[in-house]
Amino acid sequence: MAAALDVPSVSIFGPTDPGRTVIAGATRVVRRTLACQPCYKRECPLGHHRCMADVSVDEVFNAAVGIFSGAEPEVAAHHIEA
Repeated sequence: MAAALDVPSVSIFGPTDPGRTVIAGATRVVRRTLACQPCYKRECPLGHHRCMADVSVDEVFNAAVGIFSGAEPEVAAHHIEA
């Protein structure tokens, strides 16, 4: 939806390859790089799903806030405080 409306977005990748499956228009990509990637499995064959579990809330938050770094200062402040 965000890409269709040209709205900046953060995409989180785990068992998939952003080089093959990134949504056109994704502004930021957050992911972990592991030797077992990409497996494209819904359930981790190794039983740990670290590709998703190791992505922190702070990383996603910082990526989202980083989108606004190029915005007008008052717009960025409004979104950060909200």
